[in-house]
Amino acid sequence: MRTPWHFSAMVRYGMLFGRVLTTAGEPHGVAVWLPPGETSMTNNRIAAAGLDASPAVLGEEAFGRFMSVMAQIEPYREQDVPSQHWYLALLGVDPDCAGKGIGGSLLSPTLAQADEDGLPCYLETAEERNVAFYQKHGFETVRHGTVPDTAVEYWTMQREPRL
Repeated sequence: MRTPWHFSAMVRYGMLFGRVLTTAGEPHGVAVWLPPGETSMTNNRIAAAGLDASPAVLGEEAFGRFMSVMAQIEPYREQDVPSQHWYLALLGVDPDCAGKGIGGSLLSPTLAQADEDGLPCYLETAEERNVAFYQKHGFETVRHGTVPDTAVEYWTMQREPRL
């Protein structure tokens, strides 16, 4: 997710099949949410967003590593959260703007919608520094571990609706 190409393709996916929120004016951050009932990324949707070019753009080896990590943590969503939920597929803030409330402002509208609808929200992160940020916004860690045969640490997190 750190490459500009992959980031752009995920935003494109969100624009086609989800909800994309960004800052007004110059984009200093973006959130890509997949709505309830639409949280699985199908092959047709992946192709429509151009994500099927990932192996060619990222390189077969890097793409293989990415897919190995996703194969490990993606099934947890099906096990740990009801089928009807909001899925935070991507949240990114310009590092020069970190700590200014942008990330929280990009989460707020969808968290409010989820609360109104009585639905949970779910995400995965591989950055320990993100865990406290998400906890501040009501998420709790569901799973924490390391992907076998890698050094990739992950957290899956869920936020129950606030009624």
